[in-house]
Amino acid sequence: MPACYGPPAETIADLREALVRLHGLLLRQGMHALANRLLQDEQRLGRGDFSAIESIVAEATGGMGSLNDLAVFRERIDELRTLAQTARSAPWSSRT
Repeated sequence: MPACYGPPAETIADLREALVRLHGLLLRQGMHALANRLLQDEQRLGRGDFSAIESIVAEATGGMGSLNDLAVFRERIDELRTLAQTARSAPWSSRT
């Protein structure tokens, strides 16, 4: 992986894994639009586009139409929110 500036690689890996897990759960419940938004954020993170972190935080804490509206998968949503907020507040550094 080329050198980049961003949150710790482990934090991003954990966040991506959480997105993939929640994406699958949402698909199985027929929530395709929401699932696809999460998949797009996961793909953006995979390309090193860390602006996706803000999108994930908004999705996990936002208003109408966001993950925050769902009563199902609350534990997974809370995990995603925590990971995204951790990534957002983590000290960024160059890494390879």
